[in-house]
Amino acid sequence: MALLPQQLFPILSDNTRLRVLLLLVREGELTVGELAHALRLVQPKISRHLAVLRESGIIDDRRHGPWVFYQLSAKLPPWVMTVLTAAAEATTGHQQLRTDRTTLAAMHNRPGARYRVSRLLFLCFGNSCRSQMAEGWARHLGSELLDVRSAGIEAHGVNPRTLAVMQEAGIDISRQQCTRLTPRQLTWPDMVVTVCDHADEHLLWLPVRARKEHWRIRDPAAASGSEEVIMKAFRAARDDIGKRVHHLLGRIQSASSVTELH
Repeated sequence: MALLPQQLFPILSDNTRLRVLLLLVREGELTVGELAHALRLVQPKISRHLAVLRESGIIDDRRHGPWVFYQLSAKLPPWVMTVLTAAAEATTGHQQLRTDRTTLAAMHNRPGARYRVSRLLFLCFGNSCRSQMAEGWARHLGSELLDVRSAGIEAHGVNPRTLAVMQEAGIDISRQQCTRLTPRQLTWPDMVVTVCDHADEHLLWLPVRARKEHWRIRDPAAASGSEEVIMKAFRAARDDIGKRVHHLLGRIQSASSVTELH
C-alpha cells in the first residue's frame, strides 16, 4: 500500500526519527552504530526507531559483510522525497541537526566503503582548489579503479596556485574542468566526498544507495600574507588531501574484495 500523509507526518513528529531521516537524506547509507554515534543515543533506541521506519516502508536495509546499512527506500513516492528534501533545506542551520552531522563526520573507525564504488565525485564551494586537488589525486592514484569528477556549489575557475602545487607533486590537472553542480550531476556518483563545510551544508540530498563522506580541510585560498606563506597553505592542503584520497582508495579496494567474496 502506498505511503499516505496520514502515516508519514506522525512518524516525522518524533524528533529522533526526524533526525535519523534527515541524516539519511544527506548522508546516504548509514549503520546503526553510525546513527547512534551521530545522535549520541544508545544503539537499542536507534534500532527501535529504525524498525518503525522500515515497517512503514520509508527505509530499506541491506547487509554487506558484517554490517547492516539503512537508506531511504527506492520505492518512496516523489512527494515524500520532496517533503524530506524541503525539511533538510529548512533545517540546514538548526544547531542540533548540524551537531549530528559534525559528530558523524568526526567519528573514527566508521565502516569502510559500502559496496563497489566506480563513480566518485568531490564537491567544494567553488571547485577551484580542494575538490580539484582531490580529483587530481584520485585520477593519479586510482585511475584504473574509478571514474572521478569534481564540482562546486558555484564555479569560480581553477586557482593557478592549485595547478602549480599539484604540478610540483608530479600531477598535471590542467585539463580538469571547473564545474557547477547540477541536480543531474548529482544522480551520477556512487559516492560524494565534500571537502568544505559550505558544500556539506548545501548538499541537501543524495540518490538512493549513494553515500557521502565529509572532509574538513582548511581553504588554502583564504590564506593571507606573503606569496611564500600562501603557497605553504596550498601545499599543506595538497598533502592533506593526497593522504585522505590514498586512504579512501584503499578502503574502496577492500570493499570491492568483500563484495566479490559475497
